[in-house]
Amino acid sequence: MAKVHHYTWLPSHERELLLKAALRSDQAGRAAWQEWNGAVDLDQLDPGSQRLLPLLYRNLRTQGIDHPWVAEFRKRYLDTWARNRILFGKISPVLQAFREKDLETLTLKGAALTVRYYRDYGLRPMDDFDFLVPLPRVQEAIGLVRTMGWMPNLRSPDQLLGASIPIVHGLHFRNAEGCGLDLHWHVLHECLSPEADQDFWRGAEPLTVGTVPSLGLNPTDELFNTCIHGFHWNAMPPIRWVADAVMILRTDPAIDWDRMLSQTKRHRMILPLQDALRYLIDHFDAPVPSEFLHQLTHLTVSTEEIREYKARKKHPYTLVFYQWIYYPRISRDTGRPSGLFGFIKYLQDFWGLKHIWQVPIAFGWRALLKILGRPVP
Repeated sequence: MAKVHHYTWLPSHERELLLKAALRSDQAGRAAWQEWNGAVDLDQLDPGSQRLLPLLYRNLRTQGIDHPWVAEFRKRYLDTWARNRILFGKISPVLQAFREKDLETLTLKGAALTVRYYRDYGLRPMDDFDFLVPLPRVQEAIGLVRTMGWMPNLRSPDQLLGASIPIVHGLHFRNAEGCGLDLHWHVLHECLSPEADQDFWRGAEPLTVGTVPSLGLNPTDELFNTCIHGFHWNAMPPIRWVADAVMILRTDPAIDWDRMLSQTKRHRMILPLQDALRYLIDHFDAPVPSEFLHQLTHLTVSTEEIREYKARKKHPYTLVFYQWIYYPRISRDTGRPSGLFGFIKYLQDFWGLKHIWQVPIAFGWRALLKILGRPVP
């Protein structure tokens, strides 16, 4: 049986040392590097930590620090640079095709962070390329991507797409070379109302991907999305959000904290943002105004938000557990029936099942795969 790791959003001591060694160039950063390299086995490094090695390489090189491992870090940097260049090269024609159809795109996550904040293809490994399209044009966007040789990660695409679009935030595609593309119609996977992304679109700023004009989140929304996306249980240690947030604050410290407060209330993400910002302040001296923190910590938090907050931090033994916790939000945002029967109908659409009686069978099959440590579709 495959071993299941339980990683939370909060970095362990060892991973925090790595983050400090990769991000800080002061005495604290150098001390963290010394302690970290003396405590870890590089061959046994978890995947989340491996993602930070290119950034660690750049920081060590900038400080003139030499070590036998630096040559390996350089290889990781060059490999990341090459992979990202290939991925950007594969995506640019897609963005150009969207542009020719007058279909607006908003580049998200790793791609936008690489272009605007890291400013180096070698520093931030990416598994795929994420971008957002307007909700009313989702079907058109999916069709365009498919005509260009990208196929959705679904067993029965035509059966699933119509039912699932209103209740998911995006869809993953792959091309024949194995490159990944995430097409989003919502920025946050918990926030699915038709109006959920209007402020993100209104506040978006120009961003050039390769040579193709696109849009990107403004720095305030980028920091908000980074903190919320990172504050979540993940099968891979989700520590990269810390590096992303620090890079945003370093590159563009003029965050609109009034807007941040407004976005937090609008999307009902008060507790995750509180914890994420407190961690950044305590461990990386993040320049967050005390007045903003005071306002944030005095916002009213609903019982529903508290329940969601607790679920975000725990290992979801089945995806159904997480979906059940979030179903009140989903049903309200999408107009679906509330309660148990509404949730069962939701699972039917989410899994693309023809009949409602297939739901318990599908649930049992997925639970068995989870117990056996096998991939769950």
